[in-house]
Amino acid sequence: MKTNPLSKYQDKISELAQKHHISYLALFGSHARGEAKQDSDIDLLVDFKRTPDLIELYDAEQDYARLLKKDLDFVTVGGLNKYIKPYILPDLITLYGTRPTSIS
Repeated sequence: MKTNPLSKYQDKISELAQKHHISYLALFGSHARGEAKQDSDIDLLVDFKRTPDLIELYDAEQDYARLLKKDLDFVTVGGLNKYIKPYILPDLITLYGTRPTSIS
């Protein structure tokens, strides 16, 4: 199992997930692979319990950006590009919830 580089934020990550009706949240990209540089953004894959409107999506992204003090790339499971998906899946580190079968 991969080490979660965001583990020190775990309680707040879970709290925000509940606040924003998130069913699944995972880290991917350079931070998940242990290759992040000082200016690397944080890539998060997110699935919601219900489809959020744009304001709700923006609010969730901004809450996580403030918590982590980094720029975010916030990708929804529904918006995951099928050509990129095979490159993201091996990197996933679950931060909250259970991985949906739609991205297995």
